[in-house]
Amino acid sequence: MSTPTPNKFTPEQEQWLQLLESGKFKQGTRRLKVVKPGEEPCYCCLGLACEFVLKYNETPSLNPTHINFSHGDYAWSSSILPDGTHEGGLWFYSTTGDIEGNRNNDDFWHAISGAGFTGCMTSDLTSYNDSGATFQQIAAAIRAVPWAVFKNFTHPNP
Repeated sequence: MSTPTPNKFTPEQEQWLQLLESGKFKQGTRRLKVVKPGEEPCYCCLGLACEFVLKYNETPSLNPTHINFSHGDYAWSSSILPDGTHEGGLWFYSTTGDIEGNRNNDDFWHAISGAGFTGCMTSDLTSYNDSGATFQQIAAAIRAVPWAVFKNFTHPNP
């Protein structure tokens, strides 16, 4: 995995967004991943990020033995590289999916509302997921204002 180009999606970010947009995964709430006997797994948007890092990402430097991504009482981690900062190429501001800063919160709120979400403003991806934002709405908002979620993007009006 190389250093990302500023203000450009990394291959891993693009692949994760495509998974969110694909409609192939069942969305769930309150847990990163829930598997019930006889049913397909349900994912939180960040649970799908973890699943991507473990199964879909072909980056050979990943070491899934360091998984510890926290969300509620179900724990995994995106800090899977030796320095613990790159989240498997996803470059989140935080391993809990926080939206960085008040102005970015406003930007993300406008973007996700524009994508059709009608729930309340929150400050992290998991809360949007758990409040009824679809994977497609979350992905659309991230594509519109990536600087709110990924640290390799900067706000266009600093």
